[in-house]
Amino acid sequence: MDKKISSTNKPFLAGIIILVASLCAAGVWIKQTQKQVQAEQDQLTRLQKEEEVQLQTRLNEANAHYLAEANRINAANADVHDPLDPKYLVEQLRKIRNFQTDEYERNSRAFYCLEGLLMNGTNSLPALTDLIIEEHDFSLDINRLYPNRTLRQEIMALLMTMKTRAAADLLSRLIPAVQNAEEMKNLAKELMSISDGYRPYCLSAAREMYDRAIEKQKEIGNRDKAEELNWKLADLYRQRENKNTDEISEISKVRDNIMSNEREIDSLRSTLLEILKDEELARAIMDQKNWRRNEGKIDSSLFTLTEDILRDSVIPYCYEAAQYQEENKKTVDPVLMELARKYIAQPQATEMILKEMREENSPVERYNSILKLSLDKRFPKNVKRINFDAYKVKPAAGTELVDAETARMANERLTFLDAAAAQFADDEKMQRVIEIVRSNLQYSAGEGADKNAWTPDESIQKALHEISDDVIEKTIDEQLEKTHKELEEEIEKRQQQK
Repeated sequence: MDKKISSTNKPFLAGIIILVASLCAAGVWIKQTQKQVQAEQDQLTRLQKEEEVQLQTRLNEANAHYLAEANRINAANADVHDPLDPKYLVEQLRKIRNFQTDEYERNSRAFYCLEGLLMNGTNSLPALTDLIIEEHDFSLDINRLYPNRTLRQEIMALLMTMKTRAAADLLSRLIPAVQNAEEMKNLAKELMSISDGYRPYCLSAAREMYDRAIEKQKEIGNRDKAEELNWKLADLYRQRENKNTDEISEISKVRDNIMSNEREIDSLRSTLLEILKDEELARAIMDQKNWRRNEGKIDSSLFTLTEDILRDSVIPYCYEAAQYQEENKKTVDPVLMELARKYIAQPQATEMILKEMREENSPVERYNSILKLSLDKRFPKNVKRINFDAYKVKPAAGTELVDAETARMANERLTFLDAAAAQFADDEKMQRVIEIVRSNLQYSAGEGADKNAWTPDESIQKALHEISDDVIEKTIDEQLEKTHKELEEEIEKRQQQK
């Protein structure tokens, strides 16, 4: 019996032997693989170190090349002067303008001097002060290095990189030398980022430039004049015969001059209003109706620029501009309506919004205007797409509380809802929409309350779904009626052609 058992176990024992042999082989393979991986990692590490050495060598060569180039500026004095000494570099900048050499060579040397001053950082300020006081300047208009730049502009850019009060003080000395609106904007922005104390100096210089541009505008014309010239040019180009190229060239030159001045005015306004917060100019622009254009058009950007300064005081100007557009049979600019909604509690803003709602042909837009007053991100804002699924997930209480600004806005919108309810007293669906939004806003009107406390009950969901269904059904009926009418007109037209 033992022999029998032994013979039957032979395959089993063979399997065990094979398994052990496989494991041993696997162990050997793993060890070999680990050694190979380690060898590859060691090789990669050596390559990285070699690359670091090569990069450091290249960096040293670049520094040596720079020093050699700096020395080359004045080889005769190389033994006496440190080639990176700020005073020495500034002295070279004084001499460069009179170098009897080609433009590229001169600008290359100026480039190395400026780089040296940049490397010295704030240590360059005393030497640069003398250069700025002397108003030493020359053109660096070689495109390979500087696209139409000057030494003064490069020094200005260099000082801006330092971000210190000492550099800003020196930079402020360049204010009287500013040559265009873009320079003025960059300079004012940089100085104001350091200290508000520079504001009077920037304001005075920017206003002087702005006044000059406005006087020029009175002489040569504004955007309306440029638009007229564009139409005139279009007529001339349409005349295929007897083209007067001299006249076209002259008109184009006048138009381009006007638009160049307009861009200067736009940039200076941006500097004065956005950076320097010039309230006096903001009110002057509005009082003088600078926003008016021909044929009922307006420059809505001026309302956006001045609103940040005037806040809700901009609404009377928005109201006046809206009336101007209506008198000229123009649609009221969306920017005016956006500002009206922002300051919805202002009586004139309320009137603007209610007027827009009254003139809406579709009740859907009126409903949507009310729904959009909700400050709840989960609240549906479109009656055609009612969905309350967002309220199924309830955030933890106290995770987001109503702040003072949200409470203020909610109370202002609740006041507007009272006016809207009185305006549309005969519209039953409108009244239901108003009450639903009122219920939602009341939760946003309590400072310190949980923003997520409001949830739509079944009656609210049912009411809005019913309104949505009615709106969709009515929309479909209107579209079918319109399509049917168009088909009848097409059939009638074809019959007349026969």
